[in-house]
Amino acid sequence: MATKNPKQVVATFIILLGLLVTGIGLGIWRQRTPGVVGVFLSEPRALGSASPLELELHSGAANVLSFRAELHQAQTQIQLASLDFAGDPQKDRVLNFTIDLRESGLAEDDALLLIYASDDLWRPKAVDRDPILRRVVRVDLTPPELTILGATRYPEQGGAGVVAVRAEAGARVSLRFGEEHFPAHPNPRDEKIHVAYFALPFDADTSNVLQALATDEAGNERVRSVDVQIRVKRFATGTVNVPEDWLRQKLPELLPDGGDIGPDDYDDAFLKLNNQMRAEAAAFKRELATRSSSLRLWDGPFIQPRNTRVFSNFAETRDYLLAGTKVDTQVHLGFDLASVKHAIIPAANSGRVVFVGDLGIYGTAIVVDHGQGLMTLYAHLSALNVAEGDELKSGDEIGRSGSSGLAVGDHLHYEVLVHGIPVTPLQWWDEAWIRDHIAKPLDDAGLDTPRAH
Repeated sequence: MATKNPKQVVATFIILLGLLVTGIGLGIWRQRTPGVVGVFLSEPRALGSASPLELELHSGAANVLSFRAELHQAQTQIQLASLDFAGDPQKDRVLNFTIDLRESGLAEDDALLLIYASDDLWRPKAVDRDPILRRVVRVDLTPPELTILGATRYPEQGGAGVVAVRAEAGARVSLRFGEEHFPAHPNPRDEKIHVAYFALPFDADTSNVLQALATDEAGNERVRSVDVQIRVKRFATGTVNVPEDWLRQKLPELLPDGGDIGPDDYDDAFLKLNNQMRAEAAAFKRELATRSSSLRLWDGPFIQPRNTRVFSNFAETRDYLLAGTKVDTQVHLGFDLASVKHAIIPAANSGRVVFVGDLGIYGTAIVVDHGQGLMTLYAHLSALNVAEGDELKSGDEIGRSGSSGLAVGDHLHYEVLVHGIPVTPLQWWDEAWIRDHIAKPLDDAGLDTPRAH
């Protein structure tokens, strides 16, 4: 029998010892490698009937493998969510859930929220048995209190109104009419009282119900119907003949390649101007509404520029004719006002300038914020006298009338916007309307009311 070479034995032992040490070291390294870490993107304080749970998971050395959320209260344990990511390896995860505890059987009391997560890095001993996040939260299943204090009783299609409510402290309050939602603003001196202005589109479905909603931090919602009677309005119709020489002049101004468009393509070019760019401007006005101040900045009736006459009405349905053929139909959602060329344009009421610049078919335009979603738009201007951020008083000169944009002749296109929705300016020019439809509901709620100048 051959005798093993002692040197070979020693070498083998050293190799095996090295492998063992390496394995132990690797095991220790892996064991010490941190597991998944998590952070709540919005700190959960209460869970109820529709509570958002938003968190981010991160694994530095591997991929997030699994996630589990549990809620513990006394002897009751509830699994809120569980996910396995084995087929979709990623180091970072952003998770959003809506938690509904209405059928959970939990009491309205404190509970412990536990978040577990694991990665796909092997370790000698599992590290995912302990929660990576824990929070004491309140189980709240009771909708917030909500009381209607005052409202515009007889709004009309294409008009506006206001609702004042009392809601539970901390509740988020809004109005809903069909698919439209209107935010409410808390009163600075009593944050339980909220004021919300609403707009009814010119073609509003009168079968819809105006509702006030209050939602607490746990997602519980209270809904109250607002007692209003919507009045049906009839609006004018008209025809606009589009002169080819005027269109030829406007195309280079309004379209990047407008100078290269020939008469055979005027129909398509005009549709882009009158349809697509009109829709883009409408979307921009909606976005501007989100920047409105939560405070009321206006006071008293709005003013019409001096010596102007209305020559195109609000919500007038227009057929546009090019060379005698109808190419488009649109609704004109403002007033066209004319007096003299380059007439002085005053601010209709006090407020803050939120937009100055080119607005597509509206040309050079100014938008003034009057607070709580109420704005006015001044379009087709030839000169500007204000900048974004300027504070204005009623009657301050803001610019001069003109024919910029999609305008035939010098005039002012004027709109009143409520949360980005155009409404008839006539109401806001009328001191009696403001007294009966805005001031009275606010008086009923015990709030300061817009005064006459």
